[in-house]
Amino acid sequence: MQRFSKENLLKVFTYPLKALCSKDFYFQVLLRMRGTGFLYLLLISFLFAFPACWRSMGVLQFFKSLELPSLVAQLPAAYLDSNGILSPDNESEGYKLILSSKGYPAVVFNTEGKILEGQAVDAPVEFLADHVKVHTEKGDAVIEYKGLFETGSEFKPVQAAQAVDEVLGASARTVWSVIVMWFFILLAGNALLSACIGRFLILFVFRIKLTFVATLRLCAYANTVVALLVLAQFFIYLPVSYTVMLILPLLYVGVFSRAFRKELEISGLEAFKKKYTGIQEYKNPQNTDPEEHDDTVSQNNVASKPQSEVTDDKRNKNDGDGGSGFFQA
Repeated sequence: MQRFSKENLLKVFTYPLKALCSKDFYFQVLLRMRGTGFLYLLLISFLFAFPACWRSMGVLQFFKSLELPSLVAQLPAAYLDSNGILSPDNESEGYKLILSSKGYPAVVFNTEGKILEGQAVDAPVEFLADHVKVHTEKGDAVIEYKGLFETGSEFKPVQAAQAVDEVLGASARTVWSVIVMWFFILLAGNALLSACIGRFLILFVFRIKLTFVATLRLCAYANTVVALLVLAQFFIYLPVSYTVMLILPLLYVGVFSRAFRKELEISGLEAFKKKYTGIQEYKNPQNTDPEEHDDTVSQNNVASKPQSEVTDDKRNKNDGDGGSGFFQA
């Protein structure tokens, strides 16, 4: 088993790229990297939080320059329904242009979705029916209300302004810590759910016997693509549903499972062991002391189950022989 340490730190930092692009990397994850799944999720949460924090602090500074809290206090009172749609309490206030203290157009409340004209075109912040859009020199940033406020609740401008003021006063360390926690909770939850589905996918579709913990480890690394998409949302408008986030790791696990079974059927169990576990020769323990043989197996993390017990296939009963489990997580 490989664990994160100073000696392999540089190697560890290549794992996200390998998890995205290398099918062979998942053989190492399964056979040689036991106990690293949630550590890996924590690692990419730490790493991906840095650019996300940099982007977030830039947005916060931009909002500070707009005197956003005072502007939010001037928004019409509204209601955010369960679908994340914002509608004003007074229907006549579905469109409103708010100017800054210097007289510049700053915020447009436009839940009616009107085409902007005149001064409203220059307003950097626009509140639409289901999201707020921020226009900057680097491009537009879109934030859905569901990610900011509790759905099925009233939008009270004064209370919202106080909350915005507190958020804008947060330090970079605080923002980074919150983003790390958010990344980790999102990825860990998605890995657990995809592992529950993935185990049945591997067993019944690809007919490979795999423990839940081993499946969870595969799904943890397969969630790298989800982390990348979530990070991209900090920079561009990229709506990604939870269904998509759940399916993507399963696609990686499915591609790996297909490659695993194909490799095992083509190479045979003995050649497979030599290639992926580093054992140059596997001897039948009939003429070997059982205790000595068990120690050798344990030290090298090698399976000694027959291929039929690994793939749930009864065609290859002559390969290998009994012993410790192939995928003990």
